[in-house]
Amino acid sequence: MPDVAHWWGEDLQVSATGDLALADGLTLGEQRVYRRLCTNPAEYIWNTAYGAGLPAKVGSLLDEPAIVSAVRSQLYQEDVVARTPAPVITASEPAPGTFYVTVQYVDAQSGAQANVNFDLSP
Repeated sequence: MPDVAHWWGEDLQVSATGDLALADGLTLGEQRVYRRLCTNPAEYIWNTAYGAGLPAKVGSLLDEPAIVSAVRSQLYQEDVVARTPAPVITASEPAPGTFYVTVQYVDAQSGAQANVNFDLSP
């Protein structure tokens, strides 16, 4: 079922007819995963366990295993993320002061490969 097209941290989108744009399928799933990973824990008052809080980690000392664990635990709470094959989460520091997180998962409804990327560099 379609939902409003909205990427975390951005404005709502408008369709060509002036209505609110809708998202479905793979785009909707990616939006939901991105929103979950960007939401800080305890900020969503209806579910205080919701969110990995990745943006709050920008500029701090980064603990790669803790970040991967937080991302994995949150991904498994999203219905759009297939359990098999398991999501691939890569956290890397290609140079001092830069830190990237890449999430690859299979969309549970379509079977398509989905990717979500984060730059946690200050």
